[in-house]
Amino acid sequence: MKNNIISFFISAAQTIFGEIGLGETLILENIEKRDSFEVIINIGISGDMKANLMIKTNFQSAFNIVNSMLNSINISPKEKVFGNLHKATIGEIANQISARAVMLLSKENIDCNITPPTIITGKTVKMEMFNVKNLFDTGIQGKFGDIFLLIGIKNLKKII
Repeated sequence: MKNNIISFFISAAQTIFGEIGLGETLILENIEKRDSFEVIINIGISGDMKANLMIKTNFQSAFNIVNSMLNSINISPKEKVFGNLHKATIGEIANQISARAVMLLSKENIDCNITPPTIITGKTVKMEMFNVKNLFDTGIQGKFGDIFLLIGIKNLKKII
């Protein structure tokens, strides 16, 4: 089950990163694990699968991802640090990843919805998931830096 569930989210992230010009250099799992981050985006998943997706990273990687997306649509941000525009944009990127994963899950007849993203930032942010039956994570590294995808499944009505 692990490879099946995580593969939907990896595939979604690869597609979205490809669309914003970051897909050609992605490396999976080859990243040193950390326990604290500076940016965490949380999205709830409900329906046939009850879960949470957390995307964890540092300010520089999030800044690079956002700038790549903005550059891909010919927008030059005025902010030189990870500010409000970057927070909103990284939330939208996470939203797109989770929506794409839910679309992929629907092809397996798993009907899900997503919640709006919650973005948490700070110098050393730690966030845990409780009451989950299965917890899967993977690191993704690219020219932007690195991120970690963490999927905590509370309930899954159909085994895939």
